[in-house]
Amino acid sequence: MAGFTDLAFRKICAENGADFAVTEMVSAKGLYYNNEKTEGLLNLTGNIPEGAQLFGSETEPLTVAADFVAKNFAPAFIDFNMGCPVNKIVNSGDGASLLKNLNKALSCVKAVINGAGKTPVTVKFRLGFDSVLNELPDFAKELEALGVSALFVHGRTAKQMYMPPVDYAPIAKIAKNVSIPVFANGDINSAEKAVEVLKITGAKGLLIGRAALGNPFIFSEIKAAINGKSVEFSAEKTVKTALKQLDYAVCDKGERRAVREARSQLAFYLKGLPHAAEKRRLLSEANTKEDVIKIFTEQ
Repeated sequence: MAGFTDLAFRKICAENGADFAVTEMVSAKGLYYNNEKTEGLLNLTGNIPEGAQLFGSETEPLTVAADFVAKNFAPAFIDFNMGCPVNKIVNSGDGASLLKNLNKALSCVKAVINGAGKTPVTVKFRLGFDSVLNELPDFAKELEALGVSALFVHGRTAKQMYMPPVDYAPIAKIAKNVSIPVFANGDINSAEKAVEVLKITGAKGLLIGRAALGNPFIFSEIKAAINGKSVEFSAEKTVKTALKQLDYAVCDKGERRAVREARSQLAFYLKGLPHAAEKRRLLSEANTKEDVIKIFTEQ
């Protein structure tokens, strides 16, 4: 979700039913070496509990980064990412690469906890790197013993990326083996699927990622479905929400950068709207806020 879960998008999700949110991945090394761009990813909305998501594989930078984040940004929690499967991340030994060496992974988590102080620490991970790890329930128990507050589990291996169906059974085994909350993640793209996954896994909650792009209403839809109800959102609501996200982005980043990034971020809102293909093409060429408004409001 790097490049998408920025401040503006998290504000929109908060307004549409998300109970908490997590920042884009933040490099522990980037913070360790005082990279200003890295720090910019840590701005929080203040609307809902938010976690600052760190990644890395060296204990000293992780401890220093967690300490810096806890003291300077006061997130509701710090999330340590061991789930990212992208080559750029795993080739550096970070993200899901840590699942190749669970002892090292535990050392990294301990380093984050040491730096976080009183700030709760959560961990996101996948089912393994090349294949599903049989040790996952025991690994989850060890994370709990270290003091981790919650687990976010994506039901695929790193090698699978995002393509094959999600395996929720291992998540259910993890949830049964720990007393801390477990949140299920992966291909939860509708309210009906959300209810099904909660039933299958016994998870305390869900993480929604790609399914919220262009559809932040999914959070309200899921909450309604859990209570046996349904909600509907109009095309007009979709357009207003997209433009509101743009407004938030402009306030946060300035018009030029916000519009440039809107080309990919707001394109998801066009799905299902009249002339979506043409509007998507025009959006890819937009240079100003007015350009984007025109694309979304003209028929």
